[in-house]
Amino acid sequence: FSGSAETSEYYTALEAGKCFWIIAAGEPGKVKRLYVYLWDPRNKRVTESKSESEQVMVGHCAATPGMYKFQLRVDSGSGQYKAGVYVK
Repeated sequence: FSGSAETSEYYTALEAGKCFWIIAAGEPGKVKRLYVYLWDPRNKRVTESKSESEQVMVGHCAATPGMYKFQLRVDSGSGQYKAGVYVK
């Protein structure tokens, strides 16, 4: 996933019983603080991570399958960023 707006929302399907990590990085020297928020299929926020750098990561073990929404937010600075969703 990639973006450059102050806030971007994305959706990803998660399977119950598996753990997922969202790892994101902003453009070095331009994005100063990057945050990630995660909502479950019922639109309840389940976790967040606020980084004091251009890199952020959050993990979640899904109990409910379905489409999860995650939001990336540049809290300080501006520029492009990318995120990946990894499962184990």
